[in-house]
Amino acid sequence: MEDVVFLLLCVSSAAAAQLCAPDASNGYKVRLSILTALGDEAYVWNDSEMFLFRAALAFAMRTADGQNYNVSNVLVCDETPRVSFWFVVTSPLNPTLLVERRQVEEAVRKSRNRINSAFMLTDNTLEFLGIPPTLAAPVPPSSPPG
Repeated sequence: MEDVVFLLLCVSSAAAAQLCAPDASNGYKVRLSILTALGDEAYVWNDSEMFLFRAALAFAMRTADGQNYNVSNVLVCDETPRVSFWFVVTSPLNPTLLVERRQVEEAVRKSRNRINSAFMLTDNTLEFLGIPPTLAAPVPPSSPPG
C-alpha cells in the first residue's frame, strides 16, 4: 500500500511539473518586494507564506467563478530566493487541465486587494506580471465638497 501511495505522489508531482513551467501558456510570473514594502518589518518568505498565496488564489478563483478550487489547484514552480515564481491554476474537475488565462486574470483582478492585504503589500510590491492592476473605485467623501 505504501508503494502505491508513493507512486501516486511521484506521478502527481511529475504531472504538476509538466503543467507549471516558466513561460507556460496559462501561467503567470509573480514578483514580491517584501523588504521594499515593509523595511525593518519585512517577513521571511517561506512555505507557510507560499501556502497562504496559494490559498488566496484558490479563494479568488472560487469567488470569480463559483467552482470548488483548493490549494492543490494552484501549482507553483521556478521559485527564486528573491521571491519570484510562476503559477498556473488547474481545473477543480480535472487537475490535468489548466484554467484559461482570462479566468485567472479576472479572478486576480476581482480579488487583488484581498490578495495584497493578505501579505501587507500593494500592486507595486506584489506584481502579477501580465495582469495589470485595476484602479480602486473612487471613495465618495463623507461630507459634500465645499
